[in-house]
Amino acid sequence: MKTKTLNDINPAANHHILVITKRHVKNIAEFKKEDLGLVKKMKDVGTRLITERLGKEESPVTPDKYLIGYCAPLNVILHVHMHVLSKPITCSWPRSMAFLSSWLFKTVDEVIANLSK
Repeated sequence: MKTKTLNDINPAANHHILVITKRHVKNIAEFKKEDLGLVKKMKDVGTRLITERLGKEESPVTPDKYLIGYCAPLNVILHVHMHVLSKPITCSWPRSMAFLSSWLFKTVDEVIANLSK
């Protein structure tokens, strides 16, 4: 259950981190029940990183100050990666829809709930 993190090269917010699985998974539709631990680890890593970054600017750091999840069903990169963004989203309106639309963006908690069924 290894992950890697990096800053998005085209950030959509002041803080925009990607959490990537080392094992190849094409997209969130390929996650299986056995991947629940991996998804939870991705969430833990993302939450820790955004808390560290926002903690320097805001206190307390609460979930309404960040967004964690996956862009779906559209993927430009065919390797699952979780977006961790501070709010507000600062990119252009059309691009922001990838993160603000519940049709295009699935929160990590939604993915965890689906895998837990």
